[in-house]
Amino acid sequence: MKKISAVVIIFMFFLCCISEGNKAKTISIAGSTTVQPISDRMAEAFMKKYDINVTVQGGGSGTGIKMVGEGT
Repeated sequence: MKKISAVVIIFMFFLCCISEGNKAKTISIAGSTTVQPISDRMAEAFMKKYDINVTVQGGGSGTGIKMVGEGT
C-alpha cells in the first residue's frame, strides 16, 4: 500500500508541474514493477487529457532512483 501511495504522490507531483506553456512533451516514469500496472493506467488517463506522452518503465526501484540521479 505504501508503494501505491508513493506512486500516486509522485504522479500528482508531475501533474502539478505541467502547465499550458510547458514545452516538455514527454514524461518518463520508471521504478518498481509492483506498481507498474497502476502507473500504466494513470499514464493512459493523463495522456487522454493532456497532449503529453508518458512512458512507463519497470526495472525496480533502483532504476527509478538511478534515472532521477541522471536527470532523465
